[in-house]
This record gives sequence, structure tokens and C-alpha cells, in this order.
Amino acid sequence: MADETYGLTISGDVTEIDAFAYAEDRTVTSVSFPEGLKKIGAHAFYNCRSLYRIRLGSSDTDIGDGAFKNCERLKEIEIVKNGGIKSLKAVLFDAHRQVRVRLIYPDGEALLVFPYFMDNFEENTPARIVMHISEGAGTPYRECIYSGDVDYKAYDALFNTGINLDIYDSAVEIAVCRLRFPYKLLDGARETYESFIKENVTRYFSGLLADNKTEAINELLQLDIIDKEMVSGMIDDARQKNRPEAVAVLMERYGKMENGRKKRYEF
Repeated sequence: MADETYGLTISGDVTEIDAFAYAEDRTVTSVSFPEGLKKIGAHAFYNCRSLYRIRLGSSDTDIGDGAFKNCERLKEIEIVKNGGIKSLKAVLFDAHRQVRVRLIYPDGEALLVFPYFMDNFEENTPARIVMHISEGAGTPYRECIYSGDVDYKAYDALFNTGINLDIYDSAVEIAVCRLRFPYKLLDGARETYESFIKENVTRYFSGLLADNKTEAINELLQLDIIDKEMVSGMIDDARQKNRPEAVAVLMERYGKMENGRKKRYEF
């Protein structure tokens, strides 16, 4: 997680942010927008290279062209769903890198991962045309957002297709987030996500250890689909790699599993 040296909170009485208002500001790391905000102008946060998190108080805020373009570190979006969802789609198509999105509904929450994508243009000289080519699985995931809401069935249906393309490294995180907050998650999709995590947990855990992502390890354990023997092996691995924070999290989980087992055999 980046250091939040300059977290910007837009005043509640602001209804519109001018075009280029914060463009090129490299000190802004996070922005919280008020519920009553109607519009964020074109290129308002263009090239804010330190910006990694935004919170939109309304899903109906009008997002101007390129408002968050070139915000290369943007990886967290939180949005209150109180209408349509056009604002989310606009931001996500400015954010080319992988982004985690928390959607807050009146009846629950969803946590979604949108993988990387990139738009390229290739010249076809004989035909004298320039073709638009989209690279990465992030585009079809973003296309699951319509004017009204996320199509969760379509989002989940992309999983098996996506992991056969280029999002293998993102796939476990997609699955973990959907299982942690299973908003509109159908049983078939749940089973697919759980099976994939179990089959790939060793590789995923190894990557988390290497990057010292203790919080992500805790998220994985909270799903309650990793058995005690696997957790024991994870503890040994974390000790060998000198990750004391990870060891502590794993030991706590192992202790709870042991206590649960003892209670089942108490009469």
C-alpha cells in the first residue's frame, strides 16, 4: 500500500470539478468525492502519477473525457451504488492497469477485480486503414458494466475464458474477491472459483510471500477453504522465507482450526 501523504477530500458543497483542475499534480495519492458531485471535468486528474485510490460518493457522477487518464498507479476504486453506474465504467476505461473495485449497494457489497488491458492501433498499409486492437482480458471484463449495473453473471462467466488468455496471475485474486463478497454470485460460479483457488493456492501463496503481502494472505485464509495440513505447510514456507508477519497470521488461523477440531470431539 502506498503512503497516503496527500489524501484529498472534495467538499460536500462542490457539485462540479473543472477540466484540468488537478492535472499533473504528483502529490495527490487518494481522492474522496462527495455524494452530490455532478461532474468531474475532462482531464481533471490527468497524469496524477501518485494517485492510487478514489472514492466516488455517487455512481451517477458524469466523468469527463480522460479525467483519470495516465494515473498509472490507480488500483483501488470505491463507489456508492445509488443510481446508474456510468461513472465506474468511465474511470475503468481510463485505468489500464489491474484495478480492484468495491461497490457498496443498499443490500450488500461486491468486490471485483478488473484485469489489465491496453488499446493499440495497427496500420494496415495496403488497405490504408488503421485498426484498433485491444490487448489483455481487461476489456471484456469492463464490458460487463452497463448503464444500470454490473452484469455479474457475465462477469463470472468470463473467468474460464480469461484464464486461458492472459490473466492467470490475476485469476486467484478475482476468485478470492468474489468469494469474500459474493454479491449475486451463483452456486456454479462459486464452485468454479473455489476449485481454482484450491488447485493454484501453492503458486499464489508463494507469490504473496515473495511480495510480503500479509493482508492478501489473511484474505485468502478468511475464505475458509484451505485445510489445516495446507496451512501447516504454509507456516513452514513462511518461516523458511523469514516472513514473521505472515507466520503470525497463519499461526492464528491454524490455532482456530485446531480449536474448532477439539470442540467437534467434545461431549
